[in-house]
Amino acid sequence: MPRKKRRESTAAAWAPPIGRLPSGQALPRVESTPSRPAVRAPAAPSRRRSEARPTTLMGWLQAALRDYDQPLLIVVGTLLMLGLIMVYSSSFSYAYALFEQSAYFFTRQLMWAGIGLMTLVFFMWVDYHLWQRLAVAILFGMLGLLILPLIVNAANFGAAQSLLRSGSVQPSEAAKLGLVIYNAAWLASKGERLRELGTGLIPYAIILAGVDGLVIMEPDFGTAILLFIIAAAMFFIAGAEIKQLAIGSLLSVSALAFFISRSAHAMQRVRDFIATVKDPLHGGSYHVQQLIRALAEGGFLGRGIGQSQIKGPGGVPLPWSDSIFAILGNELGLLGSLFVLGLFLMLAYRGLRITLNAPDKDHFGGLLAFGITCWLVSQAFINIAVITATAPLTGMTLPFISFGGSSLVTSLAGVGILLNISRAGNRKDADDAPAGLWRWNRGTRLSGSGRDPEPTPSADWRAIPPRRSR
Repeated sequence: MPRKKRRESTAAAWAPPIGRLPSGQALPRVESTPSRPAVRAPAAPSRRRSEARPTTLMGWLQAALRDYDQPLLIVVGTLLMLGLIMVYSSSFSYAYALFEQSAYFFTRQLMWAGIGLMTLVFFMWVDYHLWQRLAVAILFGMLGLLILPLIVNAANFGAAQSLLRSGSVQPSEAAKLGLVIYNAAWLASKGERLRELGTGLIPYAIILAGVDGLVIMEPDFGTAILLFIIAAAMFFIAGAEIKQLAIGSLLSVSALAFFISRSAHAMQRVRDFIATVKDPLHGGSYHVQQLIRALAEGGFLGRGIGQSQIKGPGGVPLPWSDSIFAILGNELGLLGSLFVLGLFLMLAYRGLRITLNAPDKDHFGGLLAFGITCWLVSQAFINIAVITATAPLTGMTLPFISFGGSSLVTSLAGVGILLNISRAGNRKDADDAPAGLWRWNRGTRLSGSGRDPEPTPSADWRAIPPRRSR
């Protein structure tokens, strides 16, 4: 008690009484300081406002194509321009001899290129998810197109591969893109069930057998083999078991070998290929010998555009279509051939980058991009292998370069879908960056699949009661 009174008296001595101040001291003047406005960080300038509107055609094109894969556009544009040049160079002598018009094939290819570019722009602007919703309708439409020439042409003029006498409209070309779209939608919908035999390999093999069977009935064994390669690659990249892929490949190759053995025309091509392997200069058919001769005469730099002596009547058969790479090698030499090969390798690289950067959680975009890339690049390398006598004759065109309306339009449509997927991938958040294709047998081999979500921090600490003060 006495200690408490002493503390109170000490405080009273230091504190002045309420209502008065010690003598000689004035009441302090309190000045109110004006409140300062809160300083805000300057807002980041908007991307759209900071960029001036383009005033030239080139500036407008750069702004319109900013979100798309521009290297892919450059590669495809280069192939298309080179193709138009080579179609005229390889066909003017034949065209004048047959139709008395040296630009007969060139003008038609130019028309198809215009239609193809409009198709590319359409598919480039349409959201690719629309094709996932229309996948079943696309499948039935594709089957109808494959059945139609078997009925019409069998009654008219027997050409089962084309709807027109000129051969410019071939349903099997549209079947390539249609099968890629349907396979991508079907594989993306299965998920982990793809590894099961009843929901994975068996129904997928039935779909492929139905489409391939109609193509073989045309007959078009080259396209049938290409469709098998595309389907097998997409099945693998979607996450199928290796043993499933091995079993399916064995059955498919056996079926193709059986049908080839039943076709006299296909067996003759196989015999010619075996004879060419034994004697490249003198063995095999006349067609193969002319192809090898054209490449050999081209040398390193070639004869020059329009200077080939082996593209007229009596020379390379169909120099503007299936055999155009031989004329390209003859006129542009080994250097030009390697340049074209490099362009297709660049196309493969850009297609795989788009595949890895696809933003979809259901992997439809990635599977679709991979399937289109596999289709275009595989067809190009099969054609080049045929011209270099490392594969039997298939009658398959070189994408973007060979003459052919349906081939050019469907190829450009596939590129348009690739560009649309690249636009969606470039606009996604950086946090959704892909993990890569290399998830060996652990779910789908596309980006971001099979990964568990990141663990969130535990909230148990919130339930701990606060410590009480004593």
